[in-house]
Amino acid sequence: MNMKRMWAVLGALSLAFAASAPAVDSPTIGVVVLHGKWDSPGGHMSGLAAALKEAGFFVERPELPWSGRRAYDQDMDHFVTQMDGVVKTLRDRGANRIVLVGHSMGGNGAVYYAGRSKVDGVVVIAPGQFPEGRIMRAQFEEDLKRAERLVRNGGTAEDRVVFTDTNSGNRARAVRVPARSFISYFSPDGPMNFTQNCAHVKSATPVLWITPDAEPDGIKRLGEGCYARLPADPLSSHVQVPGEHLDAPDASKTIVREWLQTLIHPAQKGLAARERDAGDKWTRPCVWRDERAIHVVIHKAAGS
Repeated sequence: MNMKRMWAVLGALSLAFAASAPAVDSPTIGVVVLHGKWDSPGGHMSGLAAALKEAGFFVERPELPWSGRRAYDQDMDHFVTQMDGVVKTLRDRGANRIVLVGHSMGGNGAVYYAGRSKVDGVVVIAPGQFPEGRIMRAQFEEDLKRAERLVRNGGTAEDRVVFTDTNSGNRARAVRVPARSFISYFSPDGPMNFTQNCAHVKSATPVLWITPDAEPDGIKRLGEGCYARLPADPLSSHVQVPGEHLDAPDASKTIVREWLQTLIHPAQKGLAARERDAGDKWTRPCVWRDERAIHVVIHKAAGS
């Protein structure tokens, strides 16, 4: 073989190898998208899930026990088992890092799971379901007593409690649920105590905490108290986005995508360092540091 032909063959082999080798930025993050109360995998989180999938992340969207269809049919023990299966599915697909992205009650569920199983990041969008809060304690006190009596008296899985459930935007509906499940989701001392769940998140777990600016002040205060209980991490951030509770997932698309990239390339610090483009209607982030984390607040652009 002459030298000219040899170099041609080597060049062709190099191109073939480059084409077959994994890209440096190939997706390694698997994302579990956790919808909120009464929602579904195809509901308010579907736009964000699609954006993350388009960005190259592996995405799974389970229907959780608090969906509108399931209506708390299983307790939090079942939720953990379900999540274990979803995480295994992502790892089987090739993900070597797992991030949980939860909206409202799904954010609480994500934090609860992150306190029991090691994950590589958590995103909490418009956090909701605070059974330890004053309003929920008072609202469900009598229902909780009935459920506890049923269980204490040897109740079976078929024993149910009928109660009026409430949701953001002053929505309400009558729900009939297993007594054990009701206790699991609505007891202030149970698995959904958001404040305790944040305190139990495993160390070295960065958290992106996103609050819509139109959220009621009381919910904001509860959320801020929970965020303060998270373990410190240099990649954790607290972000405010424009809109109301149900708008938050769509308003968070760019922020979540960029934050996930910082988990792959921490040196970029893209979320805190870059301006939002004009199409997203955000101005330059206002950033400050304390001993806990980098905090970022995004303000609406003038006239948007």
